[in-house]
Amino acid sequence: HRPSLLLYAKVDSTEHALIRSEVTATVQRILVRDGQSVRKGQLMVQLASKQLQYHLQEYQGMEKELFSRVQQEVYHVNYQKKLITKETTLLKLQRAEYQRKQKLFKRGHLSKQDLDRSHSSLLSQQTQFEAAKNRLMILENQLAQFKAKLQQTQARVNRAQDSIDKCMIKSPYNGVVTSLNVATGQSLSSGAA
Repeated sequence: HRPSLLLYAKVDSTEHALIRSEVTATVQRILVRDGQSVRKGQLMVQLASKQLQYHLQEYQGMEKELFSRVQQEVYHVNYQKKLITKETTLLKLQRAEYQRKQKLFKRGHLSKQDLDRSHSSLLSQQTQFEAAKNRLMILENQLAQFKAKLQQTQARVNRAQDSIDKCMIKSPYNGVVTSLNVATGQSLSSGAA
């Protein structure tokens, strides 16, 4: 368990504020001193956290990998859609061919064996078409899953970046620092005043 230190900083103004660390981190730099005038938004204390940086880098790496995977899945889905278009055309042609051969068979111009081969080809084409549709459904589900994982990871990146941004403790308004009880190198816990 790391020792923690409360960061007490008061800014004199018509309002008073007890400024708290919103993250667990180490004081890296103190940019103000007691009695110093500060402006709203002025950086007062800079914290550092290797753990927060590590998490941000880890999540950014995951985000990059997932983004790449989503792009791959989009490519596969689009390719499968083109394949289905081709299979649809082939199925229509095979149906028309079978219907033509049925008419020839009824007129006595085609053998039963040739009609059966045509029917078998039609069934084969229907099977290929159904397999292509099922493959598309699987690919679309995979794409949706990767997109959801990417969104979750992007949210993690944003939270990690927000935590790092909170390592910059700024004055909430114009005023004067009346009490600053923190030293460089000290550890602060989240919520520490």
